[in-house]
Amino acid sequence: MASGKPPSKAYLVKFLAVSGARYLKRCVKNCIKFVIGRRVYFSDDNVFFRLYLRQWMGGRPIRKITCRGFPGEGAGSQALMIMNAMNFAHACGLTYVHTPFARIAHADRPMEKWVEAWEAQFNFGAGEVTADKDDSEVVNYAVNFTDLLSCFGVEDLTRAFSATLPNLKRKYWLNKTRCTREKVTICVHVRRGDVTSPVDGMWTSASVIARTVSRIKSILHSRSLTYTIRAFSQGEHADFIELSSLGVDLFLDADPVWTMQELVEADILIMAKSAFSHVAALLSDGIIMSEADSYPPLDFWLVRRPNGDFDEQSFERQLQSLIKSKQMRQSSGDAGTRESQI
Repeated sequence: MASGKPPSKAYLVKFLAVSGARYLKRCVKNCIKFVIGRRVYFSDDNVFFRLYLRQWMGGRPIRKITCRGFPGEGAGSQALMIMNAMNFAHACGLTYVHTPFARIAHADRPMEKWVEAWEAQFNFGAGEVTADKDDSEVVNYAVNFTDLLSCFGVEDLTRAFSATLPNLKRKYWLNKTRCTREKVTICVHVRRGDVTSPVDGMWTSASVIARTVSRIKSILHSRSLTYTIRAFSQGEHADFIELSSLGVDLFLDADPVWTMQELVEADILIMAKSAFSHVAALLSDGIIMSEADSYPPLDFWLVRRPNGDFDEQSFERQLQSLIKSKQMRQSSGDAGTRESQI
């Protein structure tokens, strides 16, 4: 089993003491339930404590991880938690078993259709064993991730994505066809809806985003590249006048499942401070421009400054690679078309 350095003695003592006390309390309650004929119950953190204690004492180690997310969270948050669970399992030599989405917040259709749409969007369960909810050997990553990272000595899970993202991307594209677009597609995600005030730490002003867009436009113009720019958010058109004045097409309150796919497939993705953006960026093969003070970026992402500026030399290097890649895909597509016509 792969893992990092062992947890500190101070952390381990605290974890065993606090979690052990909760476990004993639950055992007492379960004894009472058993006597009166009610079903006994152990919470997800109780299960993790029992399994980790057994492993720590030299018994059978933890083998299986799943992710039963929080039903009050949206699709981006729950998807990111699953991706982190799969990433953790791979980094630590564990087996990921899939738990399909059950409830996802912000539904715009009946819940059954809503969760089916997101399950089909990400395909996280493709090729994976489905978790048995009664399996007492499975640890729920969503509830225990802080202690799991500490107990297994994983300090930086972000870097581990380099090994797991190819498989996550493969799953994503199983039921989709990649589109070859001649124009450079730029997608902007602007977080609004649950973020309603500039004093909120997750807010990014339209003027700051407009500065980023303006600089990108200038670089593309200098290379005589054609492009489209679309912004996805919630609200009224008047709230985004700084973007529309730059020729940005606004898609407000659009289908979230379609929006996710558009963000993933963008040649250039300008992220918001949101799990929704972060999931799209992880699955994307485009140029990623992330926000400062948001989720940890991957090494090759471009982190925008608070005023919207970014490292333009790094951007141009990535843009050059992007254009070459688009030309190769276009040539390949043209060749395929010619062959089919012969």
